[in-house]
Amino acid sequence: MSRARDEDMDGVEVPLELRGAFENPIELARLRRNAFESVGRPYADGILYGIGLSRGLLDGLRVARRFGAALGGAPRQTGPGLPMVFKPGRIRTDRGFGGELQDSVEAAIHLRELGPDPDPVCHVSAGYGSGWYSALLGEFQLVRELACSAQGAHACTFETRPAAAWLDAGDAWAATRLAYLDYDAMRSAALERLAQDVDESEGSMMGAFD
Repeated sequence: MSRARDEDMDGVEVPLELRGAFENPIELARLRRNAFESVGRPYADGILYGIGLSRGLLDGLRVARRFGAALGGAPRQTGPGLPMVFKPGRIRTDRGFGGELQDSVEAAIHLRELGPDPDPVCHVSAGYGSGWYSALLGEFQLVRELACSAQGAHACTFETRPAAAWLDAGDAWAATRLAYLDYDAMRSAALERLAQDVDESEGSMMGAFD
């Protein structure tokens, strides 16, 4: 797990062996178990959030690239194979918005393996949403889970605001979470990966001509 922490916190793309966590609940459970057993909380919470952000940013930038720019406007609910992105509400005048995720796979995994928790536990999902909406809106968004089905809530509820807005409000949670994140480095790594994808696809095309 230390390798995953070093790479993702430095903005390097999510390692190949972790990508299945966004498609397969067994792999997601393995990723979470590895984090909690290796470093424990609260470190595991921040590491899992960062891994989710890295993948969400890559996927979001890939979608935005198809339109030539960040999409802006009302964000959409979509994402990886597992349901991780919450259904968003309207963007408020403070540029924030909230939303809910029903039947969170991550919360179900936590309940099965660790039981009910006094705190929200969908760290990978919140991180993915942060990366996804940052890419689509063209501004670093920080997603916080306010209530979780692992706590007994009817659904997992999230709040999204620009990272600067969280900090301007003096939010202690945001300051703690940002200690695990180097957004600029993560975004640069994601853009490099996208450029590599383009180069590889062009190379395949040339090979077909040959």
